[in-house]
Amino acid sequence: MSLSPQIGIWWDDGTTLVAITHAPESNSSDGTLIDSELNHFEEWERISEQFGLSPNDEYFEVPRGRVLLNRRTEEGIIYHGNATDLSRLQVISARFKLAAWKAQRNEHYDMGPDVDALFDDDFDD
Repeated sequence: MSLSPQIGIWWDDGTTLVAITHAPESNSSDGTLIDSELNHFEEWERISEQFGLSPNDEYFEVPRGRVLLNRRTEEGIIYHGNATDLSRLQVISARFKLAAWKAQRNEHYDMGPDVDALFDDDFDD
């Protein structure tokens, strides 16, 4: 079992965490921030049942995010939305074997009314 930090994507409903992790040296972008090339929409079909959902349900119905790694510092960056609290971020960091990490909220992963606000029109009729 490797103790090296991992990158990848995850879903977490507050009880169940499903993480697809891999070494930063494979299937990743090249740069200071190493990001996995995995995509939630492509992986949803094989993990949806773990949340009691079907592949026909939308992948974004479950809180989700991704983990990147800073190549220089080996610090993990956990991108998450508004539905993921600190206790779950700690579980995610352990699953990705991150000795050092920081959480960064990304509105792309928000749930509920916060998502709706992204798509509201500010135009008056």
